[in-house]
Amino acid sequence: SRAFYREVSYNNFDISAQVFGPVQLPGAWDDYFNADGTPKGGFFQACFTAGDSAINLNNFDTLLCVSQSVAGPPMKSAWPYASISNWGPYTTAEGDKNYGVISMPNQWGTTSDREIFETFSHELGHNLGLGDQYTPGVPGRNLGGWEMMHADDPFPHFSIAHRMMLGWVQGGWVEPFNFQSMAAPVDQ
Repeated sequence: SRAFYREVSYNNFDISAQVFGPVQLPGAWDDYFNADGTPKGGFFQACFTAGDSAINLNNFDTLLCVSQSVAGPPMKSAWPYASISNWGPYTTAEGDKNYGVISMPNQWGTTSDREIFETFSHELGHNLGLGDQYTPGVPGRNLGGWEMMHADDPFPHFSIAHRMMLGWVQGGWVEPFNFQSMAAPVDQ
């Protein structure tokens, strides 16, 4: 994911990470996740609380919570999810903080070719302010595998529009064309 973000941002954006844990949350699976695998509101606070003694949260702006699936029956697994400020601020030893949060299942990629680093890159895009591009589904108009916020596999780049939104493309690099006001055909 770090190499991806360096590449798509033209080295204007970098990420670093540290791994902490494992930690165990005090509740049962159903206390933290909905039936579809999306996290419930208290999940991320529980993650902050469980890791608080090991993590100086002043050093980070996103918390990635990787969870183990429950074998079942029925099998239960987290669905990749990201949010910034939907449920915060979060109570930590460093005070109340508003963090980006991401939930990922540990087994991601074992049943398909979607890898953790691909989906994490998509989810981090949400925490940078980018929305999903696969809805509404419009035949022939969605970006598919050409845009990270539509399909994280086959690991595409962000569109030029998203790179501009993130400040990675300078305005002078883009030449706009207004075909309604142009008298002559464009040949460039």
